[in-house]
Amino acid sequence: MFILLRNLIILAVLLAIVVCSTLLFFGDAIFGERANPDAAGVDTFRVRDGMYAYAVAESLHDAGLIDNSDGFVWYLRLRNKAEAIKSGTYFLERSASSSDLAAILTEGRIATTEVTFPEGWTAEQMGARLRAAGITDSAGFVATVRSEAFTAKLGFDELPSLDGLLFPETYVFPLNANPERVVTEMVSHFSDRLGGRWLADARADKYGLLGVITLASIVEGEINLEAEAGDVAAVYRNRLNRGMKLEADPTVQYLLPNGPKRLLLTDLKIDSPYNTYLYRGLPPGPINNPGEAALRAAVKPPEAPWLFMVARGDGGHTFTRTYEEHLKAKEKFDEVRRVVARQQRLNSQ
Repeated sequence: MFILLRNLIILAVLLAIVVCSTLLFFGDAIFGERANPDAAGVDTFRVRDGMYAYAVAESLHDAGLIDNSDGFVWYLRLRNKAEAIKSGTYFLERSASSSDLAAILTEGRIATTEVTFPEGWTAEQMGARLRAAGITDSAGFVATVRSEAFTAKLGFDELPSLDGLLFPETYVFPLNANPERVVTEMVSHFSDRLGGRWLADARADKYGLLGVITLASIVEGEINLEAEAGDVAAVYRNRLNRGMKLEADPTVQYLLPNGPKRLLLTDLKIDSPYNTYLYRGLPPGPINNPGEAALRAAVKPPEAPWLFMVARGDGGHTFTRTYEEHLKAKEKFDEVRRVVARQQRLNSQ
């Protein structure tokens, strides 16, 4: 009796293996066929958090990507993958087979896109570019950057926000990403590029991490040539050490709704703690997100005697020690402006 029972069990197991193998074989054969082999193009398809396999299958069917939603779910269940579909946005070829679609969705081959942020952009400018690229919501991005709780969560509890820590770089982000994921990656890249030693030096600086990042943002706003970052930082460090007003144009341009632009005398009278023509010391916080050259220069500028600088008209600056030297350099630049203006008038005639 025992031998007969054992043989029946073995036969049942063998039969189950054969049935499963047959189902898998025919499943691959059936679902390996392309639902729309002649269809061209790519659909953008989104799987939201918490969507079940049936809901995903219905959405695929509604989009014309599969013929049979029940069969698609059966195919997934047969392979124990009905719970493996990953949320995200996907680029799905209209001619893809059901098995191809199942593999893409369960392996999480989500759609990504590349986005580049130049040095000196604000969080608002970055948010607008992220929105335009379909990566994340701009308002949510800015709100995350300005969240004190999230700033502390990332290890910067001495800062009021993450402004100044959004490292300018080219990133590859998934479409429809959570703002927190995007911000986290940008701030992590900041920490990786600058390194622990830079962070330690900035935190030990007499102006603290906030002051260093704020100074770096002003340097970023001034430079067209990265090679000048150290000299520009030296100018502002020296002025701070002497108790002089910074008189930094970028801090006033930050206050203008349509800036930056050439400043008017009325602009210099705007009453704001960011107006370094009116108030001594550093402004309350960063005016942009500076690049690596400005950030490193802000911590350790060269030993230079500069207290003044003026544009040369070629993208660079003339650095001077005294106000008299500064006036001479400014006179040269004013002459360059007059020559340019005169040439523009001649060209317009």
